[in-house]
Amino acid sequence: RRICHNNNNNNNNQQDDTVLATSTTTTTTDASQMDTIRVVFSIHSSTDKKRRHDFAQQIEALKRYIATNEGDNNNNNVRLPKKQTKKIEIQAIQLSNYSMPQQMKLLSLTCVLISACGGGASTALFLPKGASLVLFFNDRAPTKTGPRLPARLDSDYFQNLGYLNVHWLPSSSMMEENDLNLFTTLLYSQIVNLASSRRVR
Repeated sequence: RRICHNNNNNNNNQQDDTVLATSTTTTTTDASQMDTIRVVFSIHSSTDKKRRHDFAQQIEALKRYIATNEGDNNNNNVRLPKKQTKKIEIQAIQLSNYSMPQQMKLLSLTCVLISACGGGASTALFLPKGASLVLFFNDRAPTKTGPRLPARLDSDYFQNLGYLNVHWLPSSSMMEENDLNLFTTLLYSQIVNLASSRRVR
């Protein structure tokens, strides 16, 4: 299996431009049929400090989990296929740096999107069928004018996107070990599902 971890923030723009340049005008609309499993962390997607995440710890935790749970070394119930040939790319992207057409194209080539919930996450609309969306919501920190907690912003919208697999995680404990373990296990299972479904098309 080929794994490419593209999460160097200094090179994000260059990496994203490469994705845009190498993609063809005709792209698949089914995440399970893509040759590359692209995992995108939407960083700094809000000006609200409670929803402005760089996801650095989550990215590193996911990389470690993939490295230690592959092939015959994996004792878990889920694993990537032994003859997995898909490339896995992990990218940290600040979508606000791109035009709307560029955002649409990037997300149409994304299999798993991780973001804080709120306005910036609305671009998840452009994810392909079968993609996974992981949203972190404010479950504890009080706000003077904000919504009542837990603040699963736009939950009605996201829960009715029937072509996506949507998951909600609390942001107050996102740095704690138990939550990091839950996050990496969830992400890995989504990657395995995508890789497995690709084999049986």
